[in-house]
Amino acid sequence: MRGLLCTAAIIGALMSRPAPAQQSVADFYRGKTIYIVVGTDAGGTYDQSARMMARGLTRNLPGNPTVAVQNMGGANGIPATNHVYNVAPKDGTYIGAITRLAPYEPLMGNPNARYDVTKMRWLGTTASEVGVSMAWHTAPH
Repeated sequence: MRGLLCTAAIIGALMSRPAPAQQSVADFYRGKTIYIVVGTDAGGTYDQSARMMARGLTRNLPGNPTVAVQNMGGANGIPATNHVYNVAPKDGTYIGAITRLAPYEPLMGNPNARYDVTKMRWLGTTASEVGVSMAWHTAPH
């Protein structure tokens, strides 16, 4: 658990723009709110992981910023991913906790997915999932 919290703190620090020479990381985050935008409704595993990370970030990031979790469920996490990519500031105060399939949506031609996954940064994960595909030997594939 402690390793996860340290990792989350490092990730949060790396998400910010380089601070001016006179501003420390603590000064940058002090008094600010970091938002974790979750691509699912409240109560699921993505939400629970984000809330756990929020507690760790609040305690371990220099400057002790407030961390708020915002749920934007629906459509396989596309609304949350669109928001983080197109609307949220790119200053280290927004983190996307998107669903594992959301990055594939624009690659599969979904017109509602208005983000370019090749320009997004992957910070890490709180879970390890394995994807499996199967096809019967007589299926036309």
